[in-house]
Amino acid sequence: MNAFRCAFLLALFAACEPPGDGAATNPDASVPDAAPADVDVDTVDPDANRPPPDAAAPPADDPDAAIVPGEVDLVGSWALVTRVATMQRVAVPGIEPYASLTRSYATATVTEEDGELLLEERYCHLDIESDWGTGAPVVIPDPWTRSMAPNIAPLVAGDAEGVYERPEIVQVVGARLDDPVSEALPLEPDDPRVLDQDSDGEPGVTALIPGVGAIYVVRRERYAFHDMAVLGHGRLRGVNDDTSEQVVLAASNPALDVVIVVEPHPDPALSSVEMVRLDAPLDCDALMERIEGLFPDG
Repeated sequence: MNAFRCAFLLALFAACEPPGDGAATNPDASVPDAAPADVDVDTVDPDANRPPPDAAAPPADDPDAAIVPGEVDLVGSWALVTRVATMQRVAVPGIEPYASLTRSYATATVTEEDGELLLEERYCHLDIESDWGTGAPVVIPDPWTRSMAPNIAPLVAGDAEGVYERPEIVQVVGARLDDPVSEALPLEPDDPRVLDQDSDGEPGVTALIPGVGAIYVVRRERYAFHDMAVLGHGRLRGVNDDTSEQVVLAASNPALDVVIVVEPHPDPALSSVEMVRLDAPLDCDALMERIEGLFPDG
């Protein structure tokens, strides 16, 4: 496990892993808001050769029963949440290893082109929970999240019946690299590859620790979705395999600039992806107004 020069508080959500090969990339960094609305569930006619687009939920006493892919048309608007669980260790006396859970909320659209399903994700908001014990929150301003380019990748049938996969996507945030997949991230704020992506006058993108300071980082987002089962009530749920990287370029408070080691959480089931069917697109503000109803478990 690699130790990055990560700020002690923001690394609550960075999975620091070495890069791999063969990932889809999206190096651009300009994103308009677009998005997905209310959950919509129709009824599938079991006798029809091709059911209507919004496949039916299973019986009410089994809301999470899997549906085989042929019984549902995934094309349309969705709300999406990814969850990343990690364990963190920092070189600060008195602080034991602690758990962190990051939730990233997005609008999503599934389209079909030449028989292939494509999943487009536009991220809107990010929340971080940590039990490191000091009570200081980490705030990721929405200009950071909404500056990210939309991610587009195939949504393909998995090896097991009734599940889907979304291959690994790579996107660099806060810098522009010739090779987003494997080129080393910048280490200094004056590196010419660094961008002020969130347009706040600081290098990279900014995370805030209210009452403590701010840190300025670059990231390589790297994640894939596995075993996404089509469930009842217009939902998909699967595993989020996140191996993102982060480097802190600078901090407004030297106390925030410490070495941290980020490791996978011992319970891999905590890192997940979930999608909820919408009946029409939403922009990011509308999505976040409804997020508790769409994802009551967070």
